[in-house]
Amino acid sequence: MNPRVRSTIVIAWAAAFVLGCAWLVFQRLGAEMLTGNKQMLDSSLVKLESARQPQERVEAAKLIGTHSGELVSSNAVRAMGSALSKDPDPAVRAAVAQSLGELAARRNSGTIAPGSQEPQMIEALTAAFDEETDPSVRRSILAAAAAFNEPAAAALLNKGLADPDPSVRETAQKAKLQRERRLFTAVTG
Repeated sequence: MNPRVRSTIVIAWAAAFVLGCAWLVFQRLGAEMLTGNKQMLDSSLVKLESARQPQERVEAAKLIGTHSGELVSSNAVRAMGSALSKDPDPAVRAAVAQSLGELAARRNSGTIAPGSQEPQMIEALTAAFDEETDPSVRRSILAAAAAFNEPAAAALLNKGLADPDPSVRETAQKAKLQRERRLFTAVTG
């Protein structure tokens, strides 16, 4: 065999071996990252439900919103909905609403189709809005609703337009416009 051909074959085999090893490392790191994110989500949900200090619960809610993504299950949404409705601290309730909005925003970037968890999420936001007495939390709920493609988000924003608090009405108006622009851009490109 020609030495030049032989060296070309050896180089090709070495390159294939290196690429194969790199692919295996990439797959393993991806699996470890998913496992780590799942553990972080589970840990954050426990903190959201049981931490004594409100600031710990706020941080847990923020972590869920910024790092969980597609890992959020129906059980996680249910736990967040419970915190949104029942936590005694308005800062925690507002952080949970914001996290739900961040999860929807990440999922809905550039699309008009609702995500699989959206009906449950918007239902939790709507139920909380209907019972919420703190205007700052109602504003957070409405700001979050702007990120949802689920049609029920429009109904929630319309409720906000009729709120007795002028700052809540203003937030509803801005959120409704933001949602409409986002959906229009997703449709028209």
